[in-house]
Amino acid sequence: MATQVTTPKPPDRRRKLRLGWVLVLAFVALSVVPLVLILAYGYRRNQAAITASLDDQLERDAARNIHQVAELVDGVATAIALVGSAVEANPSTFRGDQGDSVIWRAVATVPQIDALYVSFEDGHHRVVSRIDDERRKSDPRIPNGATWHASYIDDFSVGEARSRHRRFSAVWPQLLDGSYAVPTTLDLRTLPHYIGAKTSNRLAIADPAINPDTGFPIMALGWPVHHGGAFIGFIGANMTLSSLSSYLRDHRFSPRSVTVIVDDAGRAIAHPDPAATGRVSGGTTELPRVTDLADRRIAEALAHPARPRGGHFRFTTSSGEQLAVASEPFPAAFGKNWQVIIVAPTADFVGVLEATNRDVFALIAVAVGLALVFIVLLSRYIARHLGRISQQFVSARRMSFPGDSAPRSVIGELSDLEGGFALLQNALSSFAKFVPSDVVSQFIESGQPVTPGVQQREATIFFCDLEGFSGHAENLTPDRLLAQLTQYFATMTGAIAEERGTIDKFIGDAVMAFWGAPTATEDHALRACTAAIRASRRMEKLQAAWRAEGHAAMNVRIGLHSSSVLIGNIGSPERLSYTAIGDGVNVASRLESMNKTFGSSVCVSDAVLSALRGRGIARPLRLVQVKGRRQEFMVYELLAIRGTEDPELMPRPGDEALVALSTKAVELRAAGDLAGASRAYTELLGQFPDDRVTRRLLTELDAASA
Repeated sequence: MATQVTTPKPPDRRRKLRLGWVLVLAFVALSVVPLVLILAYGYRRNQAAITASLDDQLERDAARNIHQVAELVDGVATAIALVGSAVEANPSTFRGDQGDSVIWRAVATVPQIDALYVSFEDGHHRVVSRIDDERRKSDPRIPNGATWHASYIDDFSVGEARSRHRRFSAVWPQLLDGSYAVPTTLDLRTLPHYIGAKTSNRLAIADPAINPDTGFPIMALGWPVHHGGAFIGFIGANMTLSSLSSYLRDHRFSPRSVTVIVDDAGRAIAHPDPAATGRVSGGTTELPRVTDLADRRIAEALAHPARPRGGHFRFTTSSGEQLAVASEPFPAAFGKNWQVIIVAPTADFVGVLEATNRDVFALIAVAVGLALVFIVLLSRYIARHLGRISQQFVSARRMSFPGDSAPRSVIGELSDLEGGFALLQNALSSFAKFVPSDVVSQFIESGQPVTPGVQQREATIFFCDLEGFSGHAENLTPDRLLAQLTQYFATMTGAIAEERGTIDKFIGDAVMAFWGAPTATEDHALRACTAAIRASRRMEKLQAAWRAEGHAAMNVRIGLHSSSVLIGNIGSPERLSYTAIGDGVNVASRLESMNKTFGSSVCVSDAVLSALRGRGIARPLRLVQVKGRRQEFMVYELLAIRGTEDPELMPRPGDEALVALSTKAVELRAAGDLAGASRAYTELLGQFPDDRVTRRLLTELDAASA
């Protein structure tokens, strides 16, 4: 009987899902059907979301405009308050020409101030104002080239001879020819903001009005002035609203939107077009009502019955245009019943969405049909090549490397994958001859490489080193030198780390660090100065300990400068260093070395002191010009930090007096009074005989005088 030989039945591959069909079905199930539903649903949801976002953005934009007005008013109020303090301290100064410079400085500092004036109860009045083309047109007697006007009015005691004395300057305080005086009966005490400041004893803001000299709207502010407990006058300022109009013009909410500020009488206080805020009526210029504006949308929005006092709404104009409107009142603390009105066509936001959705629905059917055909062909092609690679992986797991002469894919990624796996097979095959196969089977993961690159950052650069380190190093044993250096570096790095500074590098006995990177911080200057004071005072204690042990003490010298520098990974792809480069780094290094010249411990630039915003206690040393820079700047010795109870940072006895006398000496020297500066330094040395900084500055000044 013959034996029946049976052949094993091959596995039924038809019962398994193929990659090609999986890709096709996945595309249809996960893309085509949801896409159609999402487009239909998204159209309405996007329209609702855009309109809702539009309302929210309108409210934020209105609040931002209110904030801008408040900032402009605060700037003017601060300026007149500062001048008021000066008047209260010495009223007689503002009855003479010396007071004009104080007034001019306030006007020049705040660009929105058109004129600032001091008026006394006895009628004496002084004013400094800008001269522009509109003001020049109003008075043909203004000299050509004049940019500043200063005048004063006699007090009431001169009677009928009371006059206004006008003077003009191109560059303050140099006077131009063309000064003149005209009789006047002007009584500043009748001004609304004068009366308001006097009666309320606080800042008074008058209603906006048209400046008769320029034809543009202004808002007047008044600040009361007292002396000896009695009201003696006020400080007034005319604030131009043209800067606000420019802001509204440059910050349109949408391409066809318009933003205006109106008062409770319906007058346009500010408009993107400055010319729109002034109109001629009865031969005089006045603020227009919104009903007089060329853009009728604003008037319709204000007159619409659905308009709330504050908030937003939408409506359709008489011309059929759909508008979104935000109406936001100014806060009660502002003292004026003003509103910000923003009118924006909704088509600016949803019009593109509507057109896009129509086009998308028209194209989606064609795109889906073509995509289905393409995905079927592509999925079969990809599945074939991926299946081959899958078989190669299975072979590699068994450490079996059969040769494969099949052609590679024309798709770059697949071809690279096939070629890369072929290289891997060759490497594994070769490596398997040297090490066990189970070791070869393990996978090694690697991260992304670090590449060179820098960013521009606002930072404060810190340099420090030890005074006379080279000489001390020659006289110390290696062990003693290492011990002192270790204590010194521990002190420096500890102070830097406590203030979250980034240590860049160690250069011999020098340390370079910076604040402001890799994490940007607004108070980088304060942190750097705090670290410098801590390090300096801790080094004083360390030096005392060295002396007590009979070792040489080495003073620390620190330099700080705030500037915009480049910070990042610098070097080659093989070797990188995270560091800072730029002019600011060079200046900080120069400041550190200047301690040797002045005998100081912590030298900072005027940029650092300005960034401290009054927190730093520092005495001015001298104007310097570092190598590589043309412009001079003031160098200060940082002594302490204000507004802290940390004993390591608090001012020491005599610091404030040291700063005051040093400032006086520097001012005298800057004014060319070298003899006066020498006397000031001598007085300073008399109070602080051990101050080597003053001694060196005095010696330097005496040499310059000789």
